[in-house]
Amino acid sequence: MFEINLLTSLQYNDISKEIGYYSGVSEQKTTFYYLPTETVNGKDCYAIGKNRYIRANNVDSIDGYPLMYNGVTYATVLKKTTTQTLTNDSTKHVLKKGQKIKVDLAVEPWAEDFEGYIYRLHDYPNEYVAQNYIKLRNYLPTSSYDELTFTYVRPNTTTNTKFYNFDGTPTGISYRNRKQNPLTVDGLYYLWVPSENKAELFYHFLTYRIDRNYFVNNDGTDLKKPEFDKNNKLIESTEDKMRYTNSFVKASDITYAGGNKLVPLNSPKDAENDQKVATDKDKQELQRKFEAKKNAQNVKGHDESAVKNYNNALLIASSVLQSPKATIAQVKQALWLLEPIRTQLAL
Repeated sequence: MFEINLLTSLQYNDISKEIGYYSGVSEQKTTFYYLPTETVNGKDCYAIGKNRYIRANNVDSIDGYPLMYNGVTYATVLKKTTTQTLTNDSTKHVLKKGQKIKVDLAVEPWAEDFEGYIYRLHDYPNEYVAQNYIKLRNYLPTSSYDELTFTYVRPNTTTNTKFYNFDGTPTGISYRNRKQNPLTVDGLYYLWVPSENKAELFYHFLTYRIDRNYFVNNDGTDLKKPEFDKNNKLIESTEDKMRYTNSFVKASDITYAGGNKLVPLNSPKDAENDQKVATDKDKQELQRKFEAKKNAQNVKGHDESAVKNYNNALLIASSVLQSPKATIAQVKQALWLLEPIRTQLAL
């Protein structure tokens, strides 16, 4: 590995479009610098003189600062191991000692105590290997479990953002967002809006680490003061639990602010066609998943609100299964709802 010493000043650019970058740290801030690359014989290279180049992944540092290689690099497996998922579950994919693997991202995993990064396998993007099992060729950009699991959106205005039910009607509750604080969402859905006789795009809101005080009535007035039992536990009706776990915000009311980028889970035509009442056959898959998941004793999530979301998703599934008026759209959405929440809980 080599070091590049610069004789001229660096340029600024969008580091996401460049192969290598590094940070210069001052007391005020961290500044990211980069060196633009050129493609030579299909490889990313840095120009070090007239018609002279060096492979980008052979550069270890620039002016003494470790280079963050924004691409695919190699790692050598130090001892036999299996890969793992983002939520720390082992897979059946065995890596052998001495094996060369491609990795492209360092991730701070889901864990109560952070003990080291896990590295994403480029050829198996849903699999990771812990850093103590590999020797890395290049430093890689870092991300986190939250950034890869959740999506963050920012309200477009400082007025209260309305929430909607799955049937496209307002819940009566808004999000107080005078500072335009970001919301956490986990799904992008076309919902059929009866009042407009068309499908509109909505984000599924995730009640995750959100305080009840952030919510107000749609007219801007405060919600009634929450009630607690003798054990200081919040008293919520079944309707409250289902509303808070399955509320939506209009995509037109917010802007993507970071995290996992989402694509719609259905189409406008699906939203319209799936308004038919579901048959017992339509509910079979939901029934099977519900029976398999309703025992939450193995939940490993330590966040109280995440566990609550999981239990409420089971409540919604049960309600849809028992309702003779449930639509195909409701069945599909209840089925989907069980999956991302399990991921968020690191089940």
